[in-house]
Amino acid sequence: MGDRPDRDGFSAALVLLVVVALSLALGAASNWLALIANVVIALGLARRVAGQKDPGVAVVAYGVVGGIVVAWIALLFTAL
Repeated sequence: MGDRPDRDGFSAALVLLVVVALSLALGAASNWLALIANVVIALGLARRVAGQKDPGVAVVAYGVVGGIVVAWIALLFTAL
């Protein structure tokens, strides 16, 4: 990815945790609100990553994608 793989992993993990925390916090108020926030994040990311060759953007993208997947799983478990 980037020049410093140790920072790349940390950046992806940090973004993943932020997206999960945001989704869980919004999910406590309304699951629809969390769903809408995740869709907006995903669409914004897709628009930003399209055509990028910067490895830093790819690392953040991996963190966001992982965060959205984990957040949706967590929201499903909290809804049960």
